[in-house]
Amino acid sequence: MNTQHKVLACRYDKMATVAPPAPPRVKLPTTQTSRRYYTVHSNRNNAFTLKLNEDTRTAIVGFVKIEDAALIGNMIETYYIEKKEWPTLYGADDLSLPEGRLNNLSHVFVQEWEFDELKIICTRNFLDMVSVEKVVPRNAKYSLGGNLYIFDAPAEFYRDRLAELYIF
Repeated sequence: MNTQHKVLACRYDKMATVAPPAPPRVKLPTTQTSRRYYTVHSNRNNAFTLKLNEDTRTAIVGFVKIEDAALIGNMIETYYIEKKEWPTLYGADDLSLPEGRLNNLSHVFVQEWEFDELKIICTRNFLDMVSVEKVVPRNAKYSLGGNLYIFDAPAEFYRDRLAELYIF
């Protein structure tokens, strides 16, 4: 039985602009644990991203819970196995993915990140981040709820990064 699920466009609780990625020089001990995020990748340089509309940059999708990342990863991999192509993730209000039917992921994997590390990766690659706080099942659909983080850095940071990318 083939069951189709729709992953609806993300619903945001709020938008936040995050300071430029500058690793701290000295880490002070605290009682707080760092926030962890989980991303879905098809290879080391290819992560699950969304472009929510024409006015926003592409955003990497970071899940707060590893179970949610595995659920969506399973659905993406099932789509890939059935259709022999990756799902189109740009400009759609919703994303139709089949029900995940795999025991183990072999074409995608889940990567764990500390928030500061993921923030630096996003900024270095001109990406924002959709933070998925919850995946809510509704009938044959899933809604993603969370926040959009917009990363920005000084112009010299981007100038240096572009020079690094385009040096021959």
